Amino acid sequence: MFELLEDLLAVVTDFYGAQLNELLHEQRSSKAHTRTNERDPPF
Repeated sequence: MFELLEDLLAVVTDFYGAQLNELLHEQRSSKAHTRTNERDPPF
């Protein structure tokens, strides 16, 4: 039972990790284009 949960957690974190990576990359590249907003997001 716990092994199954760990596997599921690993898959979910892998998936969301990739999604977050893409999101951060997009934010970084858009920030490079537009320098009007100098404030960083709280997270």
